Amino acid sequence: MTNTQMMRFKAALETKREELGQEILAQSGELAIHDGGSDPIDRLQSMRQRDDAVTAIERLSRVRSDVDAALGAISEGVYGECARCGEPISLKRLETVPWAGNCVNCQEWIERREAAQAPNPAWALHFDRYREAA
Repeated sequence: MTNTQMMRFKAALETKREELGQEILAQSGELAIHDGGSDPIDRLQSMRQRDDAVTAIERLSRVRSDVDAALGAISEGVYGECARCGEPISLKRLETVPWAGNCVNCQEWIERREAAQAPNPAWALHFDRYREAA
């Protein structure tokens, strides 16, 4: 990777970090608990909006953490190397996701492993119980 490319990625990452900070701040405004009065529908809607804001903040925070890690990798001179296997991350991937910390193969492996370790949703647990009883 050329120095020019590295500086372009650094600028993109710094811009993304700033955008994420603004988005997190905006979503934080949705965390306030609004008294929906006596209408239970309004209260439920307010709780739903708050839950959605929490989910958005968690997602944005994870991306911001990845952006921070990528900026750290630039400072350490290891930006563009896969954190898992050490191989170079393709420029095409970095242009699409500048905060990518893993090559495509390793990222797919990680996602498959996480999916296999994810707990079953509640409905699946009930289905398994039903199958065992049959």
